[in-house]
Amino acid sequence: MKVNKSTISHSEQYSSKNPRSNNVYSNSNRDDLFYVRYQDHVFFKNADSQLFNPVVRECCGWKVRENDIEICILFDRSVKPLPYEKNSVKETGLCILKNDILEIKKIV
Repeated sequence: MKVNKSTISHSEQYSSKNPRSNNVYSNSNRDDLFYVRYQDHVFFKNADSQLFNPVVRECCGWKVRENDIEICILFDRSVKPLPYEKNSVKETGLCILKNDILEIKKIV
């Protein structure tokens, strides 16, 4: 498994005694886009387990959080709050385990 971490600067690397901390980098630019290729889990039911393996998937989006275990990539977000929304934060994305990442690179 090859993880290309050269596109993530040292200042963005997270280190803490609590690796699951929801640290949002003060120097992180939420406009930087990333490409991530990763292995995803496969659910099966009442089937021959020998037929199933993790699948390779990919996504592009804004990296908003990272720690020792995972990264969080948004691929859909509001530009500005809608007038009827109580909470202005409307985001859609993935939290991906770093062990499952095959490749990650900054694309913009």
